[in-house]
Parts: sequence; C-alpha cells; structure tokens
Amino acid sequence: MKTIARIGAVLSFLFFLVPGVRVLNQANSQDQLAFIVGSSLIGFAFFAGTLLWIIAQKCCSKQDTK
Repeated sequence: MKTIARIGAVLSFLFFLVPGVRVLNQANSQDQLAFIVGSSLIGFAFFAGTLLWIIAQKCCSKQDTK
C-alpha cells in the first residue's frame, strides 16, 4: 500500500510539473499571464507531491503494537 501511495505522489508531482514547464517554455518574454500560470503549476507540483509523499509515509507506516 505504501508503494501505491508513493507512486500516486510522484504521478501527482509530474501531472503539475510537466504542464508548468511547457507553459513557461512556450511563453514569450512579455507574456505575464503565462509566467504566472506556469510558476503556479510548478509550485503546486512541489506542494502536492511532497504533501502526498508525507501522507503516504505517515499513513502507511507499520506501527508497533506492543
């Protein structure tokens, strides 16, 4: 279960990172909206991917029942 949660975290990270990088690469230097959208997508990728990875660590860890 922990592996599935980690895969979900990586896929979530890539789901937002790849479009953010594409938007930034295709924008010209005067396009401020594209810069804002691309940067927001990249920022959200790092936030969501890290958050889901931490949740996977906490939720799916084996607990000692002594």
